[in-house]
Amino acid sequence: MLRLAVCSSETLLRSFSALTIARGASTAAVNNSFTSSQKQSLLPVSVPTLHNFRGTSFFNKLPAEQIWKGVISVSNAGKKRGRGKGSGRITPKDLNKGQVIGFGKANIVWPGLSAPIIRGRELVQQQQLPEDKEREAKLKKIRDEMVNFKRLKLSPLERGWSGSKMPGRSIGAPDPIEDDHFEGFDTKCLELKTVVNMKGNLGRKRRVSAMVVTGNGNGLAGFGFGKAVDIKTALRQAKNRSGQKLMYFELCN
Repeated sequence: MLRLAVCSSETLLRSFSALTIARGASTAAVNNSFTSSQKQSLLPVSVPTLHNFRGTSFFNKLPAEQIWKGVISVSNAGKKRGRGKGSGRITPKDLNKGQVIGFGKANIVWPGLSAPIIRGRELVQQQQLPEDKEREAKLKKIRDEMVNFKRLKLSPLERGWSGSKMPGRSIGAPDPIEDDHFEGFDTKCLELKTVVNMKGNLGRKRRVSAMVVTGNGNGLAGFGFGKAVDIKTALRQAKNRSGQKLMYFELCN
């Protein structure tokens, strides 16, 4: 029993000493590798980097008409709730207007595209010219000319009771009936409104209702009503009906 205990203790000491020697060797190897990696880190390292880039969006998938429609238009549900009243202020612009292939923000000469390949006896080289500072202003002016147009101003005699609205404005004499011409007559619009009727098969049906009065200034006058889908037709109907219902009124000084 004693011999076995002595032998086992000796083997334990030998294995422990071998373990310490191996641990020292491993630490030395780690230190050497660390110094070598530190030296290598001083050199410029180029590591490839990956960037997620999505080259497609609704801007380059959809045409310009549909994109402008998404900006300007209002849904039927929105119209019922009174939205989109100021949508008419925004008008679509053709952003391709003024854009020419080969001419851009960077003023570069491209032989065969924006310039001839041979000029005289010399071969034209690709080169960059000074930047055109007025280019953006010119493009903006061209695009604004398509949208911003000057409204025609009405003379004070041609205006209505409230600005340029139809009530109070003159629409001329009634149309002649066979050989009878309404000379000296003038027609004024008294009322112009939109009427909505609910139909069982068509739903809400919108029409325009107009009331006008016509006269010659000598006591002969008449009034009439007209209803139609558009404003011009309703005014024409009311004007012609007013000419068919003339009445004479005695004038008082």
